[in-house]
Amino acid sequence: MACAYIGAVIGAGFATGQELAQFFLILGPRAAPALLLTTALFALGGFFLRSLACRLGTRSYRDLLDPLLGRAGGLADAILMAFLFGTLVIMLAGAGAVVREYLGLPSWAGSAAAAVLTLAAVAGRSRGVLIINGVLVPVLIAYLLFLGLDNLQGSWPPPLPGRSPLLAANWILNGFLYVAYNMMGVVVLFTSLPAHEGGKWGAFCGGLVLGFTALVLAMALGRLGPGEAAASVPVLHLVRRLGPWWQGFYVLNLWTAMVTSAVTSAFGLAERLVRGGALPVPLAGLIIVGLALPASGLGFARLVAYFYPFFGYVVLLFLVAGGLRRCLKKPGRQI
Repeated sequence: MACAYIGAVIGAGFATGQELAQFFLILGPRAAPALLLTTALFALGGFFLRSLACRLGTRSYRDLLDPLLGRAGGLADAILMAFLFGTLVIMLAGAGAVVREYLGLPSWAGSAAAAVLTLAAVAGRSRGVLIINGVLVPVLIAYLLFLGLDNLQGSWPPPLPGRSPLLAANWILNGFLYVAYNMMGVVVLFTSLPAHEGGKWGAFCGGLVLGFTALVLAMALGRLGPGEAAASVPVLHLVRRLGPWWQGFYVLNLWTAMVTSAVTSAFGLAERLVRGGALPVPLAGLIIVGLALPASGLGFARLVAYFYPFFGYVVLLFLVAGGLRRCLKKPGRQI
């Protein structure tokens, strides 16, 4: 469960350092309490979300959203689909950014290659490719931990200039926003697993690992200059100090993880669209990837700056609405 949780959160933004730079390095020394808050939220949020999914016996995320949000569950479903599409766009953009910064090729080449592989996997309904992500994630998280510990410094750098108008230099808000949007993918995962598998303590431990990795990696990224930290793939500038072999190993794992994450999002969207048999999966995949590829041209850093904070606010709004709905329910009625 811990590995599954980590795999649902770690992605293009986390593994490249782009999310950490935009959410936390803009805080300067206040990034430390923000990341400690993030660690606690990941651990406790994962624990309670998995506990609730087991208690309700969920088989899909709608089994959780409908009791929590009532009529708003349909709206939350649409928002979740939009999030999956946006994640697909960001993964394709991230694949392009890695190819540009590592090989010096145009971004569209890396994005197009990732789109072709994603479309082939969706059209062939080959879920075997998703198993690769289960192998890559532990390797990638171990590599990021090693990289972060190897580049630790004793103090935090001054705040970096913010690049998103949706993010303020507020360490509490940034911590909540960061965890909130990451939980959208976790909801899909935790509610689809059988209740008898339990795993709430595994989710708790996975949250601790995620938070600790984010803290260590963010401290290491603080060693970078403003120009390097503002790059599309900040972690790549840390890896270059280790030598070409380590750099190639990181890029290969990162790019492959982006593609498999893109496949996961595209699969989820395609299966949602073909429900009822009105549209064949290959055609649904072609439409989804065909729309996502041009959108990835907006740029990886720009997409992360706007997309993730926006959905963070959306999730916080729904959490408040769900909490109020529970409080206003008549005594004796349970979710």
